[in-house]
Amino acid sequence: MDGPARRQKRPLSLLELVIGLSLTAILLSSLFTTFRNIAKESAQVQRIHGKSHEKAILQLRLQQIFNSLSKKSGILLVENSLFFFYENPYDLETAFCGLVKGDLQLVGSNLLLHFTGKDGARREQKLFENVSDIRWEFYDIKTKKWSDSLKKKRVPLQVKLHLTLTDKQEQLFIFQLPNGGVK
Repeated sequence: MDGPARRQKRPLSLLELVIGLSLTAILLSSLFTTFRNIAKESAQVQRIHGKSHEKAILQLRLQQIFNSLSKKSGILLVENSLFFFYENPYDLETAFCGLVKGDLQLVGSNLLLHFTGKDGARREQKLFENVSDIRWEFYDIKTKKWSDSLKKKRVPLQVKLHLTLTDKQEQLFIFQLPNGGVK
């Protein structure tokens, strides 16, 4: 022999090829399952985040309204709809600036805020979707109790809004009224 022994390359046997393909298939299927589970969990997190965001927007919007209730007029509850006047300092439409009449009510499965401006113009804003029922409670500072009815000429200290969603979940919102307890 003139040089070091040369190794000849031998081709892969059929058995080695089948084992290699099987291992690759197992790895790919486990990766696919992992990615599918990650995608499911990501979608669930997105749904939860969307609901939390929706709740936060409702809380902020109603707190803004309750903070700017007109001192001259109270709030009125008629058949689970809440009526009030509030000061709306900023709006793109001038008809809705200043003292605005508002009402909160359940229409279909949506909690809606209706505005009535100075010249009778009306507008509505959808605050929450998929609601099957709403219930209001009011804290009376004189009796120191929660009630589902309003005393005339008395603004409650706090307001509770109970939402029952179409999936039977309960959502509770509590609002402090700055002029609450005042006659």
